[in-house]
Amino acid sequence: MAMLRYGQYGQVGADGVWRNKEKDIKKTGDKKPTKSDKQQMMILKYMETDKEYRLQDFCKLLELKESRTKEILKPLILDGKLLVIGKNKDRRYKLGENLK
Repeated sequence: MAMLRYGQYGQVGADGVWRNKEKDIKKTGDKKPTKSDKQQMMILKYMETDKEYRLQDFCKLLELKESRTKEILKPLILDGKLLVIGKNKDRRYKLGENLK
């Protein structure tokens, strides 16, 4: 088992690397919204109920490429905030039932 030496502001591990204790502590309640979170909120505010949108609509809104826009949409789909209708080129997005 590796021994840790504690200093006034951090610790040195067995590998000799200095670690700051205060930076390593993760705060759960003080999370700032990330850029992706803000973009997801933009999408949800932009959408109207009972209207379907294509990926290109969101690309224009966010001024991003398709691949990055898909990554931003993924958590919204998994959380049920967006419904996916169709497959591949015919894919459309609609507000989820829990947001109407």
